[in-house]
Amino acid sequence: MKKIIIYCELICIVVLLWVVDYYVLGSRLVMTTVCKYLPQGSTKSLGPLFANEKLLYRIHTVSTIDLEDKLVVFLGSSSVASGVNENIIREIFTNNGVDKIPLNFGLIGMGAFELPFHKAFFLHKNVNLIVYLYNTLSFPNSFANAEDQLMGIKAIRWNTVEFFRALYLNDLLFYIVPFRWYIASGVGCELFQMLRYNNVLKYVICNYPNTKERDFMREWSLANTAEPATPIRPREFEALEQNDGLRQLYIESDTDKPTLGYNQLERFLCLARQNKKNVIVAPFPEPEFAGLSRRRGINVKRIDAHVRRLVESHGMIFIERDLFEHIEKIDKYFIDVVHMGKTGSDVYSSLLAHGLKQYIKHGAWN
Repeated sequence: MKKIIIYCELICIVVLLWVVDYYVLGSRLVMTTVCKYLPQGSTKSLGPLFANEKLLYRIHTVSTIDLEDKLVVFLGSSSVASGVNENIIREIFTNNGVDKIPLNFGLIGMGAFELPFHKAFFLHKNVNLIVYLYNTLSFPNSFANAEDQLMGIKAIRWNTVEFFRALYLNDLLFYIVPFRWYIASGVGCELFQMLRYNNVLKYVICNYPNTKERDFMREWSLANTAEPATPIRPREFEALEQNDGLRQLYIESDTDKPTLGYNQLERFLCLARQNKKNVIVAPFPEPEFAGLSRRRGINVKRIDAHVRRLVESHGMIFIERDLFEHIEKIDKYFIDVVHMGKTGSDVYSSLLAHGLKQYIKHGAWN
């Protein structure tokens, strides 16, 4: 009898915490207030986990606001987070009479595998157009290049149903045992915002008196403000470790066959079509010198062709790499093989904005 009473008390505590979490921490008032006091920029100095929580918190917060059919969202990895300047795009939209709000929803380390996980946010009624900008390493047959990346970053970006659906349909159920702590952490983060946004909430509580309030819809640029330390790159192969994790992601993505990444992209396109959302998919520009390091020997055209087949088979728009090919030839636009510097980001964001302006107004990219 005593044990039953203890269990009942524990259940009551859990239910009470969930009610507070959902109806208080998850309310529009609390979320918009917290978002106003988060630091501007990428906040890499506070660590990748905080940076990811902050990015995800903004995405979640925007979904609580009534902006029906107004958003143009940019999805992708840290290449997108640091390379797409939403302020430049917003200015070009405004000057050309495009009544849409561009928002950068890039997430650090995000591959195509994760796209369906965020369907509640990316396919929300607020969203008018989805722009997915992929890297040539975005479609592997694995979750991440390291288990600590899963535990430290991706457990907060979780959807239980979509995760197990992906494992079952891709015959990857053997991942359950080795990643059991990742799964348990992900389920906990999905159930409780206080776990998912633990670092964000602590930061705001601790720094509230000394933090300036900002408009999180308009003062949130993540684009790089730094330029590459060495503008001219050496034309020589970079030495790589034998078991380089990122190199493996490139290799697994370079195929005509289905992989977890390609299958998840297709799943997301199906969901978008069911929700009557338009999707534009394009390769994010990668510098030519990337072919001298981890991307060495990778057939980029095969990857692009594979993505194009999937995208067009679902009636969505694919943008060819050659529209931005001239950017890839200019080394000084890039800090490394996947991230742009300030000048590169400014140039790319402007070109992207003008192309999207034409598409939104006239239904064509050019």
